[in-house]
Amino acid sequence: IQKIDKLYKKLIPDCHEKQLTRANLKSHLKIPETSFSTVTINRNFRTALHKDAGDFSEGFGNLTVIERGSYQGGYTVFPQFGVGVDVRSGDFLAMDVHQWHSNTKLYETIEDKEFNSTLKSEFKDNPDIGTAGIYEKYTRLSFVCYLREKIIKCDNDNPVQSFLTSSTKRK
Repeated sequence: IQKIDKLYKKLIPDCHEKQLTRANLKSHLKIPETSFSTVTINRNFRTALHKDAGDFSEGFGNLTVIERGSYQGGYTVFPQFGVGVDVRSGDFLAMDVHQWHSNTKLYETIEDKEFNSTLKSEFKDNPDIGTAGIYEKYTRLSFVCYLREKIIKCDNDNPVQSFLTSSTKRK
């Protein structure tokens, strides 16, 4: 996570500085030595077209992926710009998550299925926790690192309670 933050700082220093300044105002709630408060992790998950609403408005989302096996798809797309990015292991994507974005369906070709059939199964079916993608031997873990916009409203003594209180006031 700290390496992701260093890449963010190197590639988009102005936004990183604003985000780090905000994160440091609640340093006890941020991931140490980063400008992030939060990491969202998805496995083999396709997102619908959306704009992120809870992220720091002057910051960026930072996407990385860890893969196992072989698959196609999973492109991060910004349809209004006609852009799609095939983020794979070792790649880093800083993106304005306040723009419309999604990712494309993951699928296997015949060759992918043959290769993946040689992999040992690592996941067990557990419907109680809603595991997505357990029926595939390939894995695309995506990590999205960001700072929550409303973290600034969290109380220093009881940050969880103050966040929940501020969240219910929106309704």
